[in-house]
Amino acid sequence: MAAVLLGTALSPAAQAAPAAPGDSVTCAGGVSSTSIKPGLGIGDRQQSVYTEATTTGCHGSDIVAATLSVDGQGKGSCVPNLGIPNGEAQGRVRWTTTSGQESTSTLQGTFKFTITGWTLAGVVTEGTFKGQRVSASTSNDIASNTDAMAACFLGGFTNASGTLDQLAVAEA
Repeated sequence: MAAVLLGTALSPAAQAAPAAPGDSVTCAGGVSSTSIKPGLGIGDRQQSVYTEATTTGCHGSDIVAATLSVDGQGKGSCVPNLGIPNGEAQGRVRWTTTSGQESTSTLQGTFKFTITGWTLAGVVTEGTFKGQRVSASTSNDIASNTDAMAACFLGGFTNASGTLDQLAVAEA
């Protein structure tokens, strides 16, 4: 399945047709990883965030799998915010159908990142599901992030990993 999710793009003739208005999809499960640069520390500073999440737990519109990639920017810190409370995000979702065809949604929105996970809310601006709302959330694995929390106070909380709780697209 990883080869399907990470494979090269299909020729335009083989790509999945755009979803019809009113179509929706919901995904759950899978993994996520987030990197933050220069890293959360004491005092607010501008951060660049990259998150990737993959799942094979999708339902709706003949879609069975998705890879979500998000780039974001926002001010954040360990103290006083313990995260990035108000970030801007842009990204894409690569969808895979039951027949293995792929299509893409480009998205724009806002995100909130905390030590326990992140949330994303926005709209699909291009591609499959254009004009529809998109939302996503993750839960970070706190046990594996214990060292990262200590790094926060040493000036560099830079990575988090966990579970994709949900990725959903629905009519706006």
